[in-house]
Amino acid sequence: MKIPFKCLDELVNSYEIDDNLAAPFLGGAVGYIGYDMGRLIEKIPARVTDDLDIPDAVLCFYGSLIIADHQKKELYAAASGLPRTEKALQEKKALQDLEVLIGFADADRFFNEQDGMSRDNEFCSIDSNFTRE
Repeated sequence: MKIPFKCLDELVNSYEIDDNLAAPFLGGAVGYIGYDMGRLIEKIPARVTDDLDIPDAVLCFYGSLIIADHQKKELYAAASGLPRTEKALQEKKALQDLEVLIGFADADRFFNEQDGMSRDNEFCSIDSNFTRE
């Protein structure tokens, strides 16, 4: 049963994104596919009980993004016009979305000199349950 991957392939291929742009990422399916999804491709024995009750995959499609290149300390704004499918409406929505994003895409405010990105700023608050140890 490979249906989830077939559906994903059909969905990704139903949209056309110009990949000749300078941004390092332009969109697509963003999220995770867990190890257990491999059972749809290969015969992998199930040796543990699913006690976490979390989805095997979560993927989202975003119509507009602010992309941060932390090494270069550059921000990019990208908009695809999703979920519009008609070309003219897609382009109109993409331009509208870009206008909004450009108002937020200020690298000087987004990045912090010490660690590459401010942990708490006007855009977001970042928390983690991981440590470096």
